[in-house]
Amino acid sequence: MKLSANPEAAFLSEVTAGATHELRNVLAIIKESGGLMGDLVRLHPDAESLDQGRFGRAVDRVEAQVRRGAEILTKLNRLSHSLDVDRATLDLREEADLIVFLTERRARNRRHTLEGPESSADAPLTASPIHLQMALYAVLNLCIDELPEGSNISVGVDGGSRGPSVLFKWDTGADQAPSTFGEGTSWGEAQALVAVVGGRMEPSPERQGIMISFGAI
Repeated sequence: MKLSANPEAAFLSEVTAGATHELRNVLAIIKESGGLMGDLVRLHPDAESLDQGRFGRAVDRVEAQVRRGAEILTKLNRLSHSLDVDRATLDLREEADLIVFLTERRARNRRHTLEGPESSADAPLTASPIHLQMALYAVLNLCIDELPEGSNISVGVDGGSRGPSVLFKWDTGADQAPSTFGEGTSWGEAQALVAVVGGRMEPSPERQGIMISFGAI
């Protein structure tokens, strides 16, 4: 593992990581307070006059949003720590899962459905964390932007004996990829970012996806 030689990146990593920890503490207090409110209402002498079902649903919504907020902060904390080092051995599946999570809102705005890696097998890759994430982000956003609304996009990771790979696969209801795929600046920019981390980006053989492959490590 090679520590970051960029003091600005190290500063942002430290500050962002600290802020996400503090926000997690805020969510923990909200969750605790919501649970206490529920206990107090149930113990109140006039509890029977209250709409217990409605109040219970409100408490459940608070707890659900707290869990969602905690998950977002966990992912942001991981992202901020990507700036800690210039190069490290990473789990490609975990990095792909992080990028899928961080692009879910953008995909929803285009009415796409997005599926992350299903396999739990490790797919080790030695690379710059932030540059790998930038590459995966660029390719996934290329799919989100170029595919027709309502497409299903899945991201699969394979450890592979010849080296790890990532397959961005889609289902648009059509027989082939949009004619603009492989053209324009977005494809070239994504391809350049993939090359920075030692990957090769190309259309999948069936023209229903994009394959990023890395050499064996």
